[in-house]
Parts: sequence; structure tokens; C-alpha cells
Amino acid sequence: MDSKIHRMQLPREIVIGNDSISMVGSICRDLGFTKSALIISGKRTFEIIGWKVKEVLECSGLKVEEHIVSSSTPTIEDVYLSEEKIKKFKPQVVFGVGGGTKIDIAKLSSARQAVPFISVPTTASHDGIASPFASIKGLSRPYSVLAQSPIAVIADTEVILRSP
Repeated sequence: MDSKIHRMQLPREIVIGNDSISMVGSICRDLGFTKSALIISGKRTFEIIGWKVKEVLECSGLKVEEHIVSSSTPTIEDVYLSEEKIKKFKPQVVFGVGGGTKIDIAKLSSARQAVPFISVPTTASHDGIASPFASIKGLSRPYSVLAQSPIAVIADTEVILRSP
């Protein structure tokens, strides 16, 4: 008998459907996040859907800030900059809004600061939306590193269907 034990982190909440973005406030409340949230996103993605995530969270009473990542490939420098924003703002939860790059940056930076993470994917072309691994360039080891699984995944099918 193999004596190795495997442990998996899984999201607590998975919400999929048309206009599921409108539920981010109630999901935060259900998970106990009632004070503050940080959104990590790209510029274009924030203009398309990140603003709505922010608006819904603010209407639910949370103080919200955003951190815009400009690089198209996730680097350790992006993670460090995101960590600095987390340290300064001290959010209860971090949202990764976008494709794999932005989600991986949010996932790893929040894990390194021991802050829960919620994944809001804008494309279905990657599996990083729920995995505990992040692909980051600039590390002294392989690109994929263990970070944390999201506490929730909120996949708005209307947004995903419109993605390129």
C-alpha cells in the first residue's frame, strides 16, 4: 500500500452563470469579507468588467482598491508590486479579474501575504482559474509554483463568451 498522502485545496464556492458578477458582494458577505477588497486586473479587463466587480463590492459596503498590471506575461516583479499593494491596503480578500496572467499574479501575491483570493476569470482557455499553482517567470525554479486555490470562483458566462 502506498503510504503517501495527498492533500488538495479546492474552492469553497463556485458560481457560474450569466451575470454572476452581480453576486460578488453577497459571496463576500457569505465568506465573511465585509470590510475591504483589492482587485488585481489588467487595464483593458478592468475597463470591460473589473469596474463592475468594484461597483458591486462598493455597493455591498466594502472599501475597494484596484491594482492594474500592465505586463502580458506574469513575472516575479509583478508579484512583488502586487504584494506591496496588499501590504499597504491590507484587504480582507484579493480578487484576480482577467485571464491567466492576472489571475496567477493575484493568486501568488495574495498567497505570499496570507490573504484569501477569489478568481474571476474572463476566459475559459486556461485551468488556472481554480488551481493552486501559478506560472511566473523570473524565479530560480520552474515556472509553476504552489500558491493557493481560490476560496471562490465566479465565472460570468456572458463575459467569458465575449472573450477573444
